[in-house]
Formats: sequence, structure tokens, C-alpha cells
Amino acid sequence: MKTIWKILLVVFIIIIIVFVIVSDVLDRGQYYSTFTPKEEMIEFYMHKTTEEQEKAFEKNFGNEKYSFPREQVAEVKLFRNRFLLSRLTSKTLSKSSKSEVITFFNNPVNFDWGETTWEVTESEYILRFYNKEDKEIGKIWLCLEGCGMTKSIPFSPNMKYGGLSETGKKGIEKIINKILTE
Repeated sequence: MKTIWKILLVVFIIIIIVFVIVSDVLDRGQYYSTFTPKEEMIEFYMHKTTEEQEKAFEKNFGNEKYSFPREQVAEVKLFRNRFLLSRLTSKTLSKSSKSEVITFFNNPVNFDWGETTWEVTESEYILRFYNKEDKEIGKIWLCLEGCGMTKSIPFSPNMKYGGLSETGKKGIEKIINKILTE
């Protein structure tokens, strides 16, 4: 009988470990689809040329309807995108850093039109935005080193295609360094 309990305990421990690993991988990546409302698809993505699409984005720069993350932010956390350590090493931003981050990601000057291919798993950092009910309302992956790209949920035209401009690269690195030293 003791052998059966030992086997069950080992199986239970293995299941817990697998669950933790899978949930961590899914949490740090984007392994789920995001719904883009029909209105946004028509406004931003149903154009024949890239120039028309860029004009649609530019027309909506500063539009409160599409500002990131589209809800009142109560808290922002910075996570290093590291296997199994992200949650343990997160930093909650101060009010001034929270405001600085939100302002940064809603300023089109910080972004270029260029686009590269990269995976969110390559990002060094993840910023998570929470409302007052502690529900995640936004997420930004930052690929800084040799990449200069971001991905956000929800989408905002202010971030163009996610490529950081030279001003944006310097600005976000300064902000991240400030957060890490707080």
C-alpha cells in the first residue's frame, strides 16, 4: 500500500511541475488569439496600400478612443521575460513611472513605421497594466537588445507597427533603467 501512495505522490508532483511550466510559458508568451473589433479592422487594416494604412494610423494619433491601454490604469508591473522567474522578479511601478510609461506608449514620436519579424518570446521585458479590480487590461512585450520592437495588447495606432524610433529606444531604456533602480 505504501508503494501506491509513493507512486501517486510522485505523479501528483510531476503534474504540478508540468502545470507550473506550461502556465509560465503560456503566460509570458502570446499563445492565445486576440479579437480585433470589426470597426478597428475596417479603420486600420482594410487598405490597399501601406501608405493608406499609415494615413489611417496617423489620423488617429492622439485619439482617446485608441489610447493605450484604453482603460484607467491602477497599477503597472514590469517583468523580466525569464523562464519560471518572471513572477518572482516583477517590479511594481511607482505612480510617476506608471505615468511616464503610459505617456511613452501613447506618443507616436517614440515609434517608427519599420517592421521586423520577431517573436514575443525574444522580448527581455513584459509590462502588464492592471485596473483597480486587479484585472490585466494591457500587456506590452519589449524586445530591446538588437531588436527595438514592441507588441501591445490592445493595439494602439500611436505605436505604429511596434518598431521603436531612435528617440523611443533611448527613452524606453532610460525608463526601464529608472524602474529597475527604484
